[in-house]
Amino acid sequence: MRWYFGTVCLLMASVMPMQHVAAQDSPPEAEAATAEATRYFLFIGKIGPEGWKLAERNSTDLRERVEGEIEQLGGTVVGYYFGAFDTNNYVIVSLPDTKTAKAIQILRMSSGLLLDYNVIELIDSADMPSVMEFMETVRSVDGLELEE
Repeated sequence: MRWYFGTVCLLMASVMPMQHVAAQDSPPEAEAATAEATRYFLFIGKIGPEGWKLAERNSTDLRERVEGEIEQLGGTVVGYYFGAFDTNNYVIVSLPDTKTAKAIQILRMSSGLLLDYNVIELIDSADMPSVMEFMETVRSVDGLELEE
């Protein structure tokens, strides 16, 4: 499990600083609109035998192919990686909404090329303080009692 967490942290670290760099060159209004409209997702696909057979027959850079598809859906590919010692691919994309991410997941799973396809919506570390503050609101209605 440690390698998985480390891989996700490295991938997230490679993505998140770019979001802030791009925002520095934009006026505040544009930055707010972009931040609200852009969501980042990490797709983790466990490639099955049929997927590897297809990759072997069509040995092209999959990132290039996926970039065009994601752009048509209003997003961008931030990174496309393969695990060195597993059968997974790790794709980080920005998309306009969760519905698009879920549709991609279902479509890819129904292809039979993947054995599993997990999607994680990424949250920028700069947004975590507001999440932590909001926890008090959630706690007030949750009813969970923590032992001290």
